[in-house]
Amino acid sequence: MPTDKQIAARRANALRSNGPITEEGKAAVSLNALKFGFYARDPVVPGEQREEWIAFRDELVASFEPASPTEKLLANRVADSAWRLRRLPVVEAAMFSYQMRQDESLICGSGARADAADEAADHADYTMGRVFIRDCGGDHAFINLARCESVIDGLMFRSLKQLEALQDRRNKRVTKISAGREKGKLQNSLTEDLTPVQTAA
Repeated sequence: MPTDKQIAARRANALRSNGPITEEGKAAVSLNALKFGFYARDPVVPGEQREEWIAFRDELVASFEPASPTEKLLANRVADSAWRLRRLPVVEAAMFSYQMRQDESLICGSGARADAADEAADHADYTMGRVFIRDCGGDHAFINLARCESVIDGLMFRSLKQLEALQDRRNKRVTKISAGREKGKLQNSLTEDLTPVQTAA
């Protein structure tokens, strides 16, 4: 239990703290709360390539041919969700690999083979799986992963349905306007062939 003097010192130190000052420091602390990135603000997590994400997003959004800011927002939401869904199998495979290495380590006991298994489990390929399992407290990690998939899949499906509904409405308006223009052109072409006497009748 901290003393009153320690509490006062902590408060004084907190008042002097300005947080990170450099851009590198700010970028580093922006990832402090990042665990596995399924619900992160930025869809690109460490280990993924931003250029790959941008190409993926741009291609997917362009395939929807959004014509309004709302359609573009929904198309981007679909792309964002699809990118996150692509991460799920990677995390799942990493979870299996990590758990298998942990089990190998337990079976091997102490010694060189256990150390090798621990070293392999610390490899970057297992990091996401290890982080996800740790974040879930070790229990029910696969169930939690399935929940994440369900939430993201539902968001993508709803966004896609909203986008399709907006585009259907837009296409019906365009079709209706085009049909009205065609009807007007047809009437104009018919009346152009008539003489002034026939037009007055």
